[in-house]
Amino acid sequence: MKFSVAICTWNRAELLRRTLISLSRLRMPTDWHWQIVVVDNNSTDRTADVVREFESQMPLRLVSEPRQGLSFARNRAIENCTGQVIVWTDDDVEVAPAWLVAYGELIDRTPEGSFWGGPIRPKFLGPRPTWLMKNWDVCQGCFAARELGQDSFECTADRLPYGANFAVRTSVQHKFLFDERLGRKGNSLVGDEELDLMRRLMAAGHRGFWVPGATVEHLIPPQRMTLDFVRRYFIGQGWRLGSSTQSSSRTARLFRREAFVQRWLFRLRYRFTKSPTWLAHWIRAALAEGQSQAVLDRESQRE
Repeated sequence: MKFSVAICTWNRAELLRRTLISLSRLRMPTDWHWQIVVVDNNSTDRTADVVREFESQMPLRLVSEPRQGLSFARNRAIENCTGQVIVWTDDDVEVAPAWLVAYGELIDRTPEGSFWGGPIRPKFLGPRPTWLMKNWDVCQGCFAARELGQDSFECTADRLPYGANFAVRTSVQHKFLFDERLGRKGNSLVGDEELDLMRRLMAAGHRGFWVPGATVEHLIPPQRMTLDFVRRYFIGQGWRLGSSTQSSSRTARLFRREAFVQRWLFRLRYRFTKSPTWLAHWIRAALAEGQSQAVLDRESQRE
């Protein structure tokens, strides 16, 4: 089995260092061949220096992608991966020592599979706000938390792994690239490029499987445990929702009005009601803001 571990990164040098340290501690058979491909997507920090620190420890290759955006970087990684399976992870995770072994064992047991994925567990790097913990069921998507049980199963459209921890056969991946309209770009949190990919794979007859033993921890620094981060995430979700409803008759103006009303209700209730109430308004405002932008984008494309 030959793996290519693919990581796309943008200005997260210190978190990336923690990811690479965890990869240096992987346990696997000595006859396994593997590589790490790090795609630098226009970083302005010490990303390149951090990668060079590990070049003597692991089979690591650094490439660059000048077009800003995660899907651009992912597709650049595909061009540089030589393994039989591409295992995708992020620049802000720590992988378990048996991570690749768990993938290898299940891939061997499911030769009919084309993609696989495993759990993503949050690892908070600071005190957790009370409002976040009380509303974790609503907010966990903002932090890519994914737990689908301790048993392996065949994936369905609504039970799929997330982008920080999944794998695709390289021969299949070359035929199914990431949609470059999706994926995070700079500070924009429009995502779901990996879910779009896997759903296209299944629509074409490919099969996927859950790998419960292939775990990663998602590092969550304090600056992400904020209402602003939650807002930006749900703006991205709103954009995805708005861009997929081509027949919607609601105008950008109506969505902007809804966003204004929901923000006003948030401010009214923030001090005097419990967090589930005011957070719901915060999220609805963000969703409406994203949907408004999606409508404007569709209209500009028609012009």
